[in-house]
Amino acid sequence: MTTHWRERWFPNGEWILLLALAAEAALFSAIAQNFFTLGNFFEVTRLSVELGLLAVALTPVIISGGIDLSVGSMMGLAAVVFGAAYQDWGLPLPAAAAVALAVGCAGGALNAWLIARLDIPPLIVTLGTLSLFRGLAEGLTQGAVNYTNFPAGFLALGQGYLWGVIPAQLPIFAVVLAGYAVLVHRSVLGRGFYAIGFTAAGARYAGIPVPRRIGLLYLLSGCIASLAAIVYVAHLGQAKSDAGSGYELDAITAVVLGGTSVFGGRGTLGGTLLGLFSLAVLRNGLQLAALPSELTGVLTGTLLVATIAIDRVRARRRSTVNVYSTSPGIDQRQSEAGRHAQGVGHGPAEAGRHAHEVDHGPAGAGRHAAASGISHPGPRLVEKGLRAPVPDPGSQVADEDFDVRNSQVAVLCAAIVAGSLIVAGTNVWLVRSLQPAERPAGSAAPAPPPAARRPVIAVMPKAKGDPYFVSCRAGAEEAAQELGVELIWDGPTGLDAAKQNELVENWITRKVDVIAVAVENRGGISSVLRKARERGIHVVTWDADAEPDAREYFVNQATAEGIANTLTDEAARLLGGKGEFAIITGALSAANQNEWIEFIKKRLADKYPDLKLATIRPSDDDRDKAFAETQTILRVFPAVRLVMAISAPAVPGSAEAVRQAGRRDVNVIGLSLPNMNKPYVHDGWVQTVVLWNTRDLGYLTVLASALLARNALPPGATSFPAGRLGTIEIRESQILLGAPVMFTKANIDRFDF
Repeated sequence: MTTHWRERWFPNGEWILLLALAAEAALFSAIAQNFFTLGNFFEVTRLSVELGLLAVALTPVIISGGIDLSVGSMMGLAAVVFGAAYQDWGLPLPAAAAVALAVGCAGGALNAWLIARLDIPPLIVTLGTLSLFRGLAEGLTQGAVNYTNFPAGFLALGQGYLWGVIPAQLPIFAVVLAGYAVLVHRSVLGRGFYAIGFTAAGARYAGIPVPRRIGLLYLLSGCIASLAAIVYVAHLGQAKSDAGSGYELDAITAVVLGGTSVFGGRGTLGGTLLGLFSLAVLRNGLQLAALPSELTGVLTGTLLVATIAIDRVRARRRSTVNVYSTSPGIDQRQSEAGRHAQGVGHGPAEAGRHAHEVDHGPAGAGRHAAASGISHPGPRLVEKGLRAPVPDPGSQVADEDFDVRNSQVAVLCAAIVAGSLIVAGTNVWLVRSLQPAERPAGSAAPAPPPAARRPVIAVMPKAKGDPYFVSCRAGAEEAAQELGVELIWDGPTGLDAAKQNELVENWITRKVDVIAVAVENRGGISSVLRKARERGIHVVTWDADAEPDAREYFVNQATAEGIANTLTDEAARLLGGKGEFAIITGALSAANQNEWIEFIKKRLADKYPDLKLATIRPSDDDRDKAFAETQTILRVFPAVRLVMAISAPAVPGSAEAVRQAGRRDVNVIGLSLPNMNKPYVHDGWVQTVVLWNTRDLGYLTVLASALLARNALPPGATSFPAGRLGTIEIRESQILLGAPVMFTKANIDRFDF
C-alpha cells in the first residue's frame, strides 16, 4: 500500500503549522514595515539560535517521554562560569568556554544519573535542578555581578555577520541541528528513543538499553544548554545569573507546537523547527508592526489551540478509518509501538517503506518488537479482506485517553490567552486613566512643523506593567500628540535585559528615527545601541543610562547624587542622625539604583557617621517580594528603625509589611508614585515619598527625541525650550528634568500620578 506524500513528509501533521507560518509571513508582510526582506529573515534566525539550540536538544528528550526543565537555569550557570573563568580566573577565552561546556555536561550527567539510574521521574529531577543550577549561578555572583567587556572578536560570534548577511552564530546552530537529525532520524539510537517514548517497558523487552539511552539524552541536553549560554553571552555582551530565564518553557512550547507529543513516542526535528520559527516570526512581526508585545502570549496560545484542534480532527478521522481496517484482537496502540521500534516515522524514506517491511531496522528491530509482545498488523491480510473489520476496544480506550489529554492542553492554552488579554487590557486602562484631561493654558509645546513624514520614536520602559512606567507613558503620549510624531511604546513585561536587546534589534530592522531606552542592564544593551547609531538611528536613554558612547543624550530625572542626598538627609532627619536602616532596591544589577546606593554610602561617611546601613535586599521591582524582604529584615535586624525603598513598587510593599507587623517604631521612605502610597502616608506608615514627576519624565523623553529626529537639538547646546516644562538644562550629554520632589501628608493630595 503506497503511503500518501503528506504522511511521508509530515507524519505528525506538521503541514498545519507550515500553513500557519505562511499565513503569519503573509500578514506581517502586509502590515509590518521591512518585514519581508532578506535582512529581516536572517535577523529572525539570529534571534532564534539560543532558543533553537534548546528546542533541538529537548525534542528527543520529549520524544522519549521525558522532560528537562533545567536547560534555562543551566544556561545561567554556564554563562556566569564562563564570565568568571575569563575575567576572574584569568583563563583565555577558549579555556573559559571549555570550562563552561564541562559544567553543562556535568549538570546533564547529574540529571541523567538521577533519572536513568535512580529512576526518579524527570519532572521532579529537572524541577529540582532548575532551582539548583539557578541558585548556584546567583550564589557565584551574589545576584549582582554582571560580566561584560568581552573582546570584540568574541562578541562577533553573537553580533557579527558572515559576508555582511548571515549571522555568525547560525553555522553553530546548523551543525548541532544536523548532528541531532542524524541521531534522531537516521540511527538505531533514534529508533530506540521513539520506542522508549511509546512504551518503555516494551522497549526493555525488545532489548533496548533504556537507562543508557535516556542518560545520553540528558547528558547531551546539558551540553547543548551550555553551548547556548556561550552564544547568549556573545550575543548580549554580558554574562549574568538570570541568563536563560524562561527559555525552557519557550523551548518546550516550540517542540510541542511542532507536533511532538508531551507523552512521548511522536515528533520530528522538522516539526520543532516549524514551531520555533512560528514563534520567532510571530514575535518579530508584532514588534515590527508596533503592536503590543502582550499579543505574543495571546496569539501563541491561539496558535497552540488551533493546531491541537486541527490535529485532533485529523486523529478522529484516522481513528475511524483504522477501526474498519484493523484485525480483531490487535491493539492499534501496540501496533503503533511496533512500528516505532522498527523505525517508522523517522524520516520520509522510512515512512514510505514501513507499511511493507516487518524487519527493516538494524540489529533486528523486528525481533525487538516481537520480543516485547508487540504485533504488527499484516496489511496484506487486511487488504484481501481475510478478516472482518471489528472495532478494537483497546483503540477506543487510547482514543478516550487522548481526548482527555488534549482537553487539558486546550484549557491551559485558553488560560494563557485569557491572562494575556487581561494584562494587555489592564495596561491600556491604566494609560488612559492617567491621560491629562487638558493641558494647562499658556504652556504650549513646540508646534510640529509641516512634514510629509512623521518621525517614528520608539520608547522602551524597563517593564511595561510597572505603575512608574505606566505614568511615564501618559506623558510620552501627551508629547507625541502635541508634536505630531508617531510613538511606539513597547518593552518587556518584567525586568529582562535580553528582551530589551531583542526589541532594539527589531526597531533597527524597522528603521525607526529615534530609539529611547530605560536601560535595565548597561553592559548588555550598549553594544546593540551602538549598532543602532551606526545605522543612522538617534539613540536616547532615559531613567537609567547606558555607556556614554552608546547614546547621544541621557534624559536624567535627577542627578544620582541629588537623589541619594535627598533620601539620606530625610532618613537622618527621621532618625535623629543615628541608628540603623535598611535599603530595599529593585534588581541588584540595576545600574542607576546601584549608583544611588554608592552615593548614599558616601553621604553617610561624609555627614552621618552614626547612621548605619544594616543590609540591602532586592525586590526585583515586585511589591510582594518587597513585602517578604521587609518582613525578613524586621525579624533578622530588630535594631532597624527605617526602611528606605528605592523602587516604586517596593515602598507600598515595605509599608504593608511594617503595618502588618504593627511596628510604629519603624519609618518607611523611598522613591515611588504618590498615588500608590497615599493610604500609607495618611495612616502614618510611610513618612516621605521622594520622586520627580514621572509624567514629565515621559513627556521630556519624547520631546527631546523629536528634536533630535528633526535635527533641532544642536551639539553643544546648554538648554532648550521644553513646552510646558519651561527651559530645560543640558549638562554635557545629560538632559536634566530637575530636582526631586518630596511628598508628605501635607502635600501628597495635590498630586495625581
